[in-house]
Amino acid sequence: MTQAALAAYGAVKVHSAIEGASPPQLISMLFDGVSSRLNESLTAIEAGEIAKKGELISQTISILEYLTAVLDEHKAPEVANNLQGLYRYMVKTLLNANINNDPTAIEEVISLMTEVRDAWTEMMRSEAAH
Repeated sequence: MTQAALAAYGAVKVHSAIEGASPPQLISMLFDGVSSRLNESLTAIEAGEIAKKGELISQTISILEYLTAVLDEHKAPEVANNLQGLYRYMVKTLLNANINNDPTAIEEVISLMTEVRDAWTEMMRSEAAH
């Protein structure tokens, strides 16, 4: 299979996954997108691919801004407020990481996002059980 065919297949697969996903599943996919882009940005730093690293961090910041925008302040105001602060912190940390090519800062955001994703997954399991 050619690269173009593989890319087209991947795009269709992703589009199908998004179309069939519930809102909580979409949020999980966004969390995964943050983690995968940040891991790729670490690889880009190691390879000296500074432009690619910058693009990946920029995409990650866009996802974090979207996650901030969709917080439901009416359903759980305290949780939404805490997540908003955490996402802002992640964006600030990533901006500094981008400027300074700092893999440690990127790893910190990966760790924070892993905690958020794990808590989200547990909350979804708990709600499904009730």
